[in-house]
Amino acid sequence: MGPATDSHVKAVARLVTSLGAEVSVVDTSAAPFARWGWREGRLHDHRGGEVRLDAVYVRSVASPLPRHDVLEVGGPAMARWLGVVERGRRSQIHARAVNASLEMSGTLVVNPVETSWFHRSKPAADLRLRAAGIPSPRCLVTDDPAEVRRFVEAVGEVIRKPVAGGGYCDVLDPDALSDADLVGAVTAPVLFQERIRGDDLRVYVLDGEVIAAGRIVTTAVDYRGNEDDVVGITADDELAGLCCRVAETLDLVFTGIDVKRSGGGELTVLDANPSPMFLGFERRMGQPIGEPLAARLVAAGRAGSDG
Repeated sequence: MGPATDSHVKAVARLVTSLGAEVSVVDTSAAPFARWGWREGRLHDHRGGEVRLDAVYVRSVASPLPRHDVLEVGGPAMARWLGVVERGRRSQIHARAVNASLEMSGTLVVNPVETSWFHRSKPAADLRLRAAGIPSPRCLVTDDPAEVRRFVEAVGEVIRKPVAGGGYCDVLDPDALSDADLVGAVTAPVLFQERIRGDDLRVYVLDGEVIAAGRIVTTAVDYRGNEDDVVGITADDELAGLCCRVAETLDLVFTGIDVKRSGGGELTVLDANPSPMFLGFERRMGQPIGEPLAARLVAAGRAGSDG
C-alpha cells in the first residue's frame, strides 16, 4: 500500500512475487484508491470486486497533517493549497477506515496506518519511550524563545527539528538565541533536543528480532544524504535488546531505529521509523532486509489462506 512508483513498494512487490505469492499494489496516490470501500463488512476495490488481503505492507498513505503552514501560502495559491489539504484529509480518513477493516479481519498490516501516524508526532513517541525507561535525549517542545534559552543553558548543545517526523534537523547556534534569531520558533512549536555525540547506528527490527544493523560514517549532524559509508555490524545483546524493546513499546512490527553509541558505550535512542527506507542500507551493509520482510508477509498470507 503506497505510491506505485515508490522504489520500496516495487521492491517488496517483486520479492513477494518471487516467493510465489500473488501481489496487489494498492496505489494510494491514484484516484481509484478513493473508490475503495466496504459493503456488509467486506472490503471491495474500485471496480466493486470483493478483495481479500492476507498481509499488507504499508509504505505510505496521505498524511493527516498539511505540509505547510497556512501563513506560508498566500495569493492565488491559497485556494489550490486548501483544496490539496482537504483532499489529503479525506484520503487519510478513508485510509484509516480501510486499515481498520483489514485489522478487524485479522490481516497482518506492516505497520498499521494509525501506528504510523502516531509516529508523525515525535514528542508523543518520546513520551512513550520514556515511560518504558528507554534512554532518549532530553527535549523541549515550545514556541517560547525564553524557554529555548533556558533549555540551552541546562543541556548545552541543542538540535532543532520539526515536531512532525520527516524533516531535517540542524544544530542550534548558541550565539543566536535572541527573540529575533528564534523567530522561526515563534510561529509554531518546534522540537529542541539535547545533542548526543557518538556513533550513528541504524538497526532494523522485524517481528521482535534484529534482522540488520549498521554503523553510519558521517560528519553531518543529520546523516540522511550525508553518509560517507555504511558499515554492517552485528548487534550485540545490549543493542539488540534495546531495539527490540523500542519496537515493542511503539507497537512496530517492522522498523528502522536510529541509535547513538557514545565513546563510553552508552546507547541513546533517537528515533524509530515506522516505514523505513532500506534499499540503500541493505546494499551498503551487505545484509538482507527486504527479503525477510517479504517472507514475513508471505508466511502470514499463506497462514490466512490455510485458515
